[in-house]
Amino acid sequence: MARAVRTVTEADVEGLDALFQGLSDDDARGFASGDIFVRMITPGQAPIAQELGGDWTWNSTTKTCDTSVQMIISAAPTILGTCTQVGYVADNPGYDANATTAPPLNKIIASKGPAC
Repeated sequence: MARAVRTVTEADVEGLDALFQGLSDDDARGFASGDIFVRMITPGQAPIAQELGGDWTWNSTTKTCDTSVQMIISAAPTILGTCTQVGYVADNPGYDANATTAPPLNKIIASKGPAC
Protein backbone atom coordinates (compact mmCIF):
# COMPACT_ATOMS: atom_id res chain seq x y z
CA MET A 1 0.00 0.00 0.00
CA ALA A 2 1.53 3.30 -1.08
CA ARG A 3 1.67 6.14 1.43
CA ALA A 4 0.74 9.65 0.47
CA VAL A 5 3.59 12.11 0.75
CA ARG A 6 2.77 15.68 1.68
CA THR A 7 5.19 18.52 1.16
CA VAL A 8 5.52 20.93 4.08
CA THR A 9 4.53 24.39 2.91
CA GLU A 10 5.76 27.79 4.02
CA ALA A 11 2.37 28.32 5.68
CA ASP A 12 2.91 25.15 7.74
CA VAL A 13 6.27 26.42 8.96
CA GLU A 14 4.89 29.87 9.77
CA GLY A 15 2.01 28.34 11.70
CA LEU A 16 4.35 26.18 13.79
CA ASP A 17 6.71 29.10 14.37
CA ALA A 18 3.80 31.21 15.65
CA LEU A 19 2.59 28.40 17.88
CA PHE A 20 5.96 27.78 19.53
CA GLN A 21 7.42 31.29 19.41
CA GLY A 22 8.91 32.23 22.73
CA LEU A 23 8.72 28.72 24.20
CA SER A 24 11.85 26.94 25.31
CA ASP A 25 12.10 23.14 25.44
CA ASP A 26 11.39 23.31 29.18
CA ASP A 27 8.24 25.36 28.57
CA ALA A 28 6.90 22.78 26.13
CA ARG A 29 7.63 19.73 28.32
CA GLY A 30 7.80 21.23 31.77
CA PHE A 31 10.75 21.16 34.14
CA ALA A 32 12.27 17.67 34.41
CA SER A 33 14.05 17.82 37.77
CA GLY A 34 17.19 19.14 39.38
CA ASP A 35 20.56 17.42 39.12
CA ILE A 36 20.64 14.06 40.87
CA PHE A 37 22.97 11.77 42.76
CA VAL A 38 22.77 8.05 41.99
CA ARG A 39 24.16 5.67 44.63
CA MET A 40 24.57 2.01 43.68
CA ILE A 41 25.08 -0.93 46.01
CA THR A 42 26.37 -4.16 44.48
CA PRO A 43 27.26 -7.36 46.39
CA GLY A 44 30.95 -7.71 47.19
CA GLN A 45 31.82 -4.11 46.21
CA ALA A 46 31.90 -0.77 47.97
CA PRO A 47 28.91 1.45 47.17
CA ILE A 48 29.57 3.91 44.33
CA ALA A 49 27.87 7.17 43.38
CA GLN A 50 27.76 9.64 40.55
CA GLU A 51 26.16 13.01 39.83
CA LEU A 52 23.91 13.29 36.77
CA GLY A 53 22.00 16.11 35.13
CA GLY A 54 18.27 16.44 35.60
CA ASP A 55 17.25 16.65 31.95
CA TRP A 56 14.65 14.75 29.99
CA THR A 57 15.91 11.52 28.41
CA TRP A 58 14.44 9.44 25.58
CA ASN A 59 13.65 5.91 26.76
CA SER A 60 13.91 3.78 23.62
CA THR A 61 12.36 0.78 25.38
CA THR A 62 9.13 2.47 26.46
CA LYS A 63 9.19 5.11 23.70
CA THR A 64 8.64 7.86 26.27
CA CYS A 65 10.45 10.97 27.37
CA ASP A 66 11.49 10.34 30.99
CA THR A 67 13.15 12.39 33.70
CA SER A 68 16.63 11.31 34.77
CA VAL A 69 15.11 9.83 37.93
CA GLN A 70 12.61 7.73 35.95
CA MET A 71 15.31 6.55 33.55
CA ILE A 72 17.72 5.50 36.31
CA ILE A 73 15.03 3.64 38.26
CA SER A 74 13.65 1.90 35.16
CA ALA A 75 17.14 0.63 34.25
CA ALA A 76 18.24 -0.31 37.79
CA PRO A 77 19.14 -3.96 38.36
CA THR A 78 16.93 -6.12 40.57
CA ILE A 79 19.32 -8.99 41.25
CA LEU A 80 19.86 -10.13 44.84
CA GLY A 81 21.97 -7.74 46.90
CA THR A 82 21.61 -4.69 44.64
CA CYS A 83 20.14 -1.31 45.47
CA THR A 84 19.99 1.84 43.35
CA GLN A 85 19.14 5.05 45.19
CA VAL A 86 18.45 8.48 43.73
CA GLY A 87 18.47 11.84 45.50
CA TYR A 88 18.41 15.44 44.34
CA VAL A 89 21.74 17.28 44.61
CA ALA A 90 19.92 20.21 46.24
CA ASP A 91 18.53 17.90 48.96
CA ASN A 92 21.95 16.38 49.74
CA PRO A 93 24.29 19.35 50.36
CA GLY A 94 27.93 18.42 50.89
CA TYR A 95 27.50 14.93 49.46
CA ASP A 96 30.74 13.57 47.96
CA ALA A 97 29.89 11.44 44.93
CA ASN A 98 33.61 10.91 44.35
CA ALA A 99 34.29 9.23 47.69
CA THR A 100 35.99 5.84 47.43
CA THR A 101 33.05 4.34 49.33
CA ALA A 102 29.91 6.34 48.56
CA PRO A 103 28.24 7.43 51.79
CA PRO A 104 24.47 7.05 52.20
CA LEU A 105 22.34 9.83 50.72
CA ASN A 106 20.65 12.06 53.32
CA LYS A 107 17.42 12.26 51.35
CA ILE A 108 16.38 9.57 48.84
CA ILE A 109 13.56 10.29 46.37
CA ALA A 110 13.52 6.93 44.59
CA SER A 111 15.09 3.52 45.01
CA LYS A 112 14.96 0.07 43.43
CA GLY A 113 16.43 -3.29 44.26
CA PRO A 114 16.06 -6.01 46.87
CA ALA A 115 18.83 -4.59 49.12
CA CYS A 116 17.18 -1.16 49.49
